[in-house]
Amino acid sequence: MPPNIYEVARKAGVSIATVSRVLNDTGPVSPATRERVLAAMQALGYRPSALGRALAGKRREAIGLVFPDLAGPYHAGVISGIEDLAMREHQALLILGTHAREQAEELVRELASRVDGLVITGRTLSDQAVAELWQEGIRIVLLARPKIGEIPCVQSENVEPARRLAGSLLDRGLQPLFLGDPEASPDVAERWRGFLEAHRERGRSALPPIPTDLRQEGGYRAGLALLRGEPRPRALFCANDETALGVYQAAAQLGLRIPEELAVSGWDDIPQAAYAVPPLTTVCQPIFELGFEAGRMLVELIQGHPVQDLCLPSEVVWRGST
Repeated sequence: MPPNIYEVARKAGVSIATVSRVLNDTGPVSPATRERVLAAMQALGYRPSALGRALAGKRREAIGLVFPDLAGPYHAGVISGIEDLAMREHQALLILGTHAREQAEELVRELASRVDGLVITGRTLSDQAVAELWQEGIRIVLLARPKIGEIPCVQSENVEPARRLAGSLLDRGLQPLFLGDPEASPDVAERWRGFLEAHRERGRSALPPIPTDLRQEGGYRAGLALLRGEPRPRALFCANDETALGVYQAAAQLGLRIPEELAVSGWDDIPQAAYAVPPLTTVCQPIFELGFEAGRMLVELIQGHPVQDLCLPSEVVWRGST
């Protein structure tokens, strides 16, 4: 494998941010440090991305999208939105799924060298890594993750709809369990926060969340384990619709009726939610619009225009599963 920016940084005894500043000439670097980095590059035979360096200082007419992974209808909806914006603005769209790989930062830096800016979603990179990219002059819009410094972000409502939905279940005499991992996703963390607020408002204590991934298989496995246990829960507040549909599958296998014996709610309002039997109560967040607005904000940022943070509304959709 050819040497990478990490090896250059180690050999020169500097950070990768310093190597990037030398490569892109985007920040202050002392002459001695610059010489050390250049010497390390020469000794290792390091060659920067030919395309990225050839286009340095010029518009690539392309934007990048960084996702944790590309599975599921949520990601498909976001991609559709940003792709629609890219087409209207005559921009190419390059997509990277990091899949929790150790070299995620290196992959994102490589993508950044080939585009005019990045939309970074979820917990694909640490806050520190994102802040370093921004400080190096890379234009960034955050999607579905909390704000970092002055970097613009676009989100949808999570806390308030979760509070309303959980509150309704509690007011019906149910004790809902939360299926989802607040540590794995900023969106899920905010939904858990709203879930807790609903309990506090009623003087109730919430049981700990049941960590599961956001795929149907994860909901199925968690649902089987919970519904086979004692005491069996009467309500499950799922962090997304795929998890909820997995619970449907588990309930059907165990012969449990929804909602008579188990109330189930989801999140996202993917197309399958309305056609489940019974139709799934969920929270409709504007998935397509999230992608479109993130792309719009990034293009405006690239063009030198100021942009404002954006929070899009989400609404509870009441259906037969509760």
